[in-house]
Amino acid sequence: MIDEAIYIQRVYEKRTYRSIGEEHGISEQEAYHAYRRQKTKEKRKCRIMSYWDAPLTDPDGIDDFEDSWTVEEQYAEIYK
Repeated sequence: MIDEAIYIQRVYEKRTYRSIGEEHGISEQEAYHAYRRQKTKEKRKCRIMSYWDAPLTDPDGIDDFEDSWTVEEQYAEIYK
């Protein structure tokens, strides 16, 4: 939760790591790492959301879709 607050303060309010750290009682480096963790989560979320619209692929590569994977199964295979 604090990572999200720090991310919002850094991106939308354009605050420095020093001022964010002073507000939350942490160092500049800890504020930076919290920002990076949340940024990584946001990127991953965007990647996942774009994946759900992708077409299904053939799991065994023989163009026989009787045993096709669902989007959820493909996601689990890619991100295991």
